Amino acid sequence: MGERVTTAAIIEKDGKFLLLEKVKTSSIGQVWEFPGGKCRQGETPQEAVARECFEELGLVIVPSHLVLTHRFSNKGQAYRMDVFAVSQFSGDLVLSEDHLDSRWVPKNQLESLPMSPSDRKISSFILLNSC
Repeated sequence: MGERVTTAAIIEKDGKFLLLEKVKTSSIGQVWEFPGGKCRQGETPQEAVARECFEELGLVIVPSHLVLTHRFSNKGQAYRMDVFAVSQFSGDLVLSEDHLDSRWVPKNQLESLPMSPSDRKISSFILLNSC
């Protein structure tokens, strides 16, 4: 099995960042995560993150630039995660069945939420950098 590409979006509004609470039955359990998801065959990471945000949240986003790439594994599968800053977004936030809740979290509270190691890298990046 080769490396799978997954994506995440850093969506900021009024100094707060959008996080989603996964359902308990997901492979990573009931934790908070940044919006995004896996690339489909033939899809660029930018297309994937925009599609995932629309499908899972009803948000139309404009990923402006890649801010972080990191690698991790989950259940023996290797992943590369491309994380994009979002320059614009629109739409009314509506959660899919994959998520229990959403929250706009201030930068200084990001570290207080339970997250998977791959999403924790994103929150640590945000604490050290401006997106």
